[in-house]
Amino acid sequence: MRYIHLVVLAALVSVTILMAALPVAAGPFEDAAAAEAKGKYKAAIKLYQAAAKKGSNKAKLAIGNMYMNSRGVKKDLKKAIKWFRQSANAGNVAAQRLMGVMYDGSKGVKRDKIKAYKWYGIAAAHGDSEAHTLKNTLKYRMNLMQLNKAQKLIDRVIKKNKGRGTRNHRNRRRR
Repeated sequence: MRYIHLVVLAALVSVTILMAALPVAAGPFEDAAAAEAKGKYKAAIKLYQAAAKKGSNKAKLAIGNMYMNSRGVKKDLKKAIKWFRQSANAGNVAAQRLMGVMYDGSKGVKRDKIKAYKWYGIAAAHGDSEAHTLKNTLKYRMNLMQLNKAQKLIDRVIKKNKGRGTRNHRNRRRR
């Protein structure tokens, strides 16, 4: 069941990335999304990597999805996690939710309810309703000590980034 949830979530993220790229003038990310939409995965991964080097968090998320779904590259959940984490740490809410899913479902990382709850909580704090639902579902599988520890981690991240918001946090490297 979790695997199906992960695949559906990855598909939704991929579609979101592709849709976000449509109205924008062409650039490395947009070219990559177009190549991916045409099934040219090897070209897409190279273009996403170029966009990621320029600081595109959407490209980092897309690279993670390509490693997770073996599109243009060999399936490698460790590399997928690496790219998801980079995007999540830079404020990408979808990547934050995916980090929660990966820790919750033991995909590419050791299952860790505290880290899963933390990532869901961070994404939920940035307005992600799906992450909020996942967080609330997970809490019933955790004890009070785990919940308190996870909440402290969430509070620390939120406090550290207070005033910057998701968009400003995501773009902080470009300033």
